[in-house]
Amino acid sequence: MAICISSMMAFAVYSSLSVGLGAYKRIKGFAGSQNDALLAFEKIERDISNTFIINGIEFTGSSSSVSFPDTSGASGPVVKTTYYFDAETGNLIREEQSYAAAMKRSEDEGKTSVELSPLKELKFEYCRYDDEKEACEWKDKWSGAEPPIAVRVEAAFDSGGKTVKVKRIVLIPVSL
Repeated sequence: MAICISSMMAFAVYSSLSVGLGAYKRIKGFAGSQNDALLAFEKIERDISNTFIINGIEFTGSSSSVSFPDTSGASGPVVKTTYYFDAETGNLIREEQSYAAAMKRSEDEGKTSVELSPLKELKFEYCRYDDEKEACEWKDKWSGAEPPIAVRVEAAFDSGGKTVKVKRIVLIPVSL
């Protein structure tokens, strides 16, 4: 009788620990991927909002990538920073090119890249202020020496088997 009661208690303890450990792993996995994506978004927001106008590096963007002059690079005081989604690896990529290489219009010279966060999708949109309508018009593409007034960044990432969508609008002070 004692062995039977002991085995039932051991099974109950094992079941409780197993369920608790599973919940802990799911929560830890969710927080890790969500934190990575949110930190990557903070970096994008900081870099884009600190862009400026400089001869030789234009602010260009499409729905899947954005490039702009930046001062937060490791390659020098002024760099060309590019963010894009690599569909093959499913990662958000931050690419940096030195000012000298960007001025030469060299595609590969002086480039470094880093994978920031795994994503399912990434989309950029660019705000052009229309004086007649007194409203912001969102465009899928941008090109020019002057940056847009704002950039909308939308992304989706997998977190614990669920797709989480995040959207940020980044104001660019130099354009206001």
